[in-house]
Amino acid sequence: AKTIHLIGERHSGSNRMFQHLTNCFGNQTMVSDRLSRYKHWFQDEERLRTSTSATSSDMYVVALFRNPYAWVEAMHKRGPHHYPSHRRIGSWMSFVTKPLMVARTAVDNAMTEEDRFASSATPAKCIEGFTWNEVNPCHADNYLNKKDDLDFPMYELNHRQKDGTPYFRITDLRADKIKNFMVVKDYQRVKYFRPFQYEAMVAGGEATNQLIRELEEATGLKAACAPLHESPIEQKETKFDKEFVEWMKQNVDWEAEGLVGYRKDDVPVASTETVEI
Repeated sequence: AKTIHLIGERHSGSNRMFQHLTNCFGNQTMVSDRLSRYKHWFQDEERLRTSTSATSSDMYVVALFRNPYAWVEAMHKRGPHHYPSHRRIGSWMSFVTKPLMVARTAVDNAMTEEDRFASSATPAKCIEGFTWNEVNPCHADNYLNKKDDLDFPMYELNHRQKDGTPYFRITDLRADKIKNFMVVKDYQRVKYFRPFQYEAMVAGGEATNQLIRELEEATGLKAACAPLHESPIEQKETKFDKEFVEWMKQNVDWEAEGLVGYRKDDVPVASTETVEI
C-alpha cells in the first residue's frame, strides 16, 4: 500500500494543501494529515513502528513550512492553536519571549511514574504517544471531548533535552520542529519526502504543479485534480516593526531555516492573510 501524508506547523497553510492533495489523490489512496502524530506535532519514527493505528504502507510525505517572519506574526496575531496562554497578547515582544508552558493539571500530577514514562512493557499514558517530559498536559484524559478545542492547551516541551523543560521562545520550538521534520526523509518507510514553502502554495502555478508531478512519479498514481491556482484569499498590507525584524534576525536559528530554503534577508513586504488557509 502507498499513503500520502502532510505535516506542517500551525498557520502554515496545511488546511489548503491537505485539501489539494486529497483532491488529487484521495480517490486512489489514503491522504492523511498525520504521520506518526498529527501534522503539527513532533514526529517519531519509533511511534510508527509501535502504534497499533499505523499501517504498513510506503509513505510519501510533504512537509509544509512558512517564512519565519510571517509565521511568527501569524502565530501572534491570529493566535496559536492549543497555546491558550499565548492568545490575545498585545505586543510582539511579550509574545516571542513568553515561555511555552502552563501549570500541570491535577490529572497529570496524580499520574504514577509508570504512567508518565514509556517502558518496554507499557506505553506512557500521554496524548499522542508523548511522555511526561515531552508534553504538557500529558495524560490523555485531559483531552477527553476537547481535542477539537483550539484553546485547550497542548504544549510540546523541549524535544532535544526531553527533560520536561519548556521552550522559552517560540523561535526555538520552530528550529527544533524544522530539524525534526527534516529527519522524516530518513524514516525507513518514507519513500518520498518533499519540504514545500507556503509562499509557493499561495502563489499557485508551476511550483505546486511540480510537486504533484513528483508525487505522481514517486507513487505511480495519476492526479485527478485541477492545478492549484493563486490563493483567492484577501491580503492586508502590513509592515513589520523594525525592532521585530531585528529581533528575529538575532534570535532565529538561520541554519535550521536554511534547511527549508529561508534566509535572514527574506523579510516579506506583505504578510498576514485575513482568513485561515
